[in-house]
Amino acid sequence: MAVTKEKKEAMISELAEKLEKSKSFVATSYLGLKMDELAEVRKTLKESGNDFKVIKITLLSRAAKEAGMNDLDISAFEGKPLAVAFGYTDEVNAAKEVFNYAKKNNKLEILGGMLEGRNLTATEVKNLATLPSKEELLARMLGSMTAPVQNFVGVMHANLRSVVYVLNAIKNNKVGE
Repeated sequence: MAVTKEKKEAMISELAEKLEKSKSFVATSYLGLKMDELAEVRKTLKESGNDFKVIKITLLSRAAKEAGMNDLDISAFEGKPLAVAFGYTDEVNAAKEVFNYAKKNNKLEILGGMLEGRNLTATEVKNLATLPSKEELLARMLGSMTAPVQNFVGVMHANLRSVVYVLNAIKNNKVGE
């Protein structure tokens, strides 16, 4: 059954809204995945606050133009069945979820994506997915910022401890005399 023009326009508007709302998206090929495997990917992404949708490449292209993403390069997506993971929670979460699932099931192939209006190759998406989490990076930065203060306190404490040892040794010598 053919999709009417009005339905296509509604689908394009919905996709454009998803593209505008998302912080990033990852395009994948699901060739060879069974329906239950697709449902598993969809469920995993939904649990983390993201979305996963099977779409036609022409609809994605038109929705990207409607969303103002004129620089979207869809050439890497052509010729394969397309599903897109929309990252709403943060910039890297969707890429991490898709990458982790693709490691378990090699039928899901990462084709590329977009982050902050910039096209990403499949390799760049995989590199993005292997980055530490935002919380971990903040913890590392905080550790780097506090390290000099902690080292200074340790040095000062060692000096005081040395003075106490010297005074204690003098006291012991005076008592023994």
